[in-house]
Amino acid sequence: MRAVGVSKSLTRSGEAETKTLDLLERSLGDPGRRMPDEAIQRGLLAAAARDIEELLPQLEPRAEELAVQAVEKLRRRGEPEERDLRETLERQRERVHEELAKYEGEFEQLTLDFDEEEKRQLEANMYAWRRRLQQFDRDLEGEPQRVREFYEVRAKRIEPVGLVYLWPETN
Repeated sequence: MRAVGVSKSLTRSGEAETKTLDLLERSLGDPGRRMPDEAIQRGLLAAAARDIEELLPQLEPRAEELAVQAVEKLRRRGEPEERDLRETLERQRERVHEELAKYEGEFEQLTLDFDEEEKRQLEANMYAWRRRLQQFDRDLEGEPQRVREFYEVRAKRIEPVGLVYLWPETN
């Protein structure tokens, strides 16, 4: 029962936040809006640091909720990228392995009609394929994990980027 109440509370909180942001955007976008007089602006500016300090404790739970969502989205994005890279490397390794195996087993038979330059070129290709197979093993050992780790959050902080005061036009 309590979890449902919390969930509904978060939903209502999110709806209220959306409505507030919509109201703010409409207010800021209104070309006919008036600014408070300079004395009020100076007073608000002088109070801004204190207001931010007082608001942060109320904003921190929402910021933490958004951070958890962001971390989860990044994790969900990193996992398929890790998997896709691993699958790509494995497919490429298999193709190189098949190509090498095709020539290694029957090198003498396949190169009967080759001149020396063609044989040297094929041997160079085979050498490069062997080296590439070793590189695939090293890549598979570390690269997919490195890609996934790229999406891991290493630090979080809450940093105010702005403060908006809505002031009634009648005052």
